[in-house]
Amino acid sequence: MALYSVVAPFSDVVLVVEDQRFHVHRSTLAFCSPVFEKMFITDFKEKDTDEIPLPGKKESEIKEMLQMMYPSLEEKLVTKRKIVTFSLNLLMNIK
Repeated sequence: MALYSVVAPFSDVVLVVEDQRFHVHRSTLAFCSPVFEKMFITDFKEKDTDEIPLPGKKESEIKEMLQMMYPSLEEKLVTKRKIVTFSLNLLMNIK
């Protein structure tokens, strides 16, 4: 199954490029890109749409951009473990 081809938890927008659909998160796009940020906070038509076609863009370029915006699965797991460990330590030290 291709990366981003299935609906991810909390994904709220789909980028459509060369008939490929990328299920992503507005907040991540806006945080990482001033172009997407402007698109989502101003009166662009993309502000309120569930699908954003990107004509003239290549699937490989969008995939590469998304890989920079989203951490790899391995990085996510390491980060999640650190957060869980930190949270547990924090809870154990509450008096």
